[in-house]
Amino acid sequence: MMNLKTQFFYFLWMLSVLMGCGGNGAMGPVQDIQPARHDIGDLVVDLPDNVQMAFIKIESGTFTMGAPEMEIESSDIERPQHQVTFTKPFFIGKYEVTQDQWYSLMDGEIAEADNDLPIVGQSWINIALFINKMNEFLGGKYTVRVPTEAEWEYACRAGTTTVWWFGDT
Repeated sequence: MMNLKTQFFYFLWMLSVLMGCGGNGAMGPVQDIQPARHDIGDLVVDLPDNVQMAFIKIESGTFTMGAPEMEIESSDIERPQHQVTFTKPFFIGKYEVTQDQWYSLMDGEIAEADNDLPIVGQSWINIALFINKMNEFLGGKYTVRVPTEAEWEYACRAGTTTVWWFGDT
């Protein structure tokens, strides 16, 4: 089980998962996909103030979660290794939540001139409020939440079996 600080980090790194968006290729509210920023297959949600948030589809599958006994720099909380299966695809945030995205739903002002910078320094309570506001805004079409540890690890591994996504060293 992840502690709140770890969940906070995961939230900022990959916002949330949109469940139930279908495995049939339906894209939901996609408008004006910008090739430089979004790929075909991304789910792009239009937020207030002409702000968009992109999610990538993670296909269903099985992976080995956790670290083997002999893995350097691993800890006991990552063991034992075990198989995790996702029977349905899910969507996960493609980028960190930006200030633009945050303040399109939350009260306050953008702290930096570059509104594409990630939002930082938010409490767990504010993150929960943001998720609630996003769910209200989406009106039940999708459900946004913090990804589980298994979802996050599966998405980050991207089909690899090495220590890191880029290899063992």
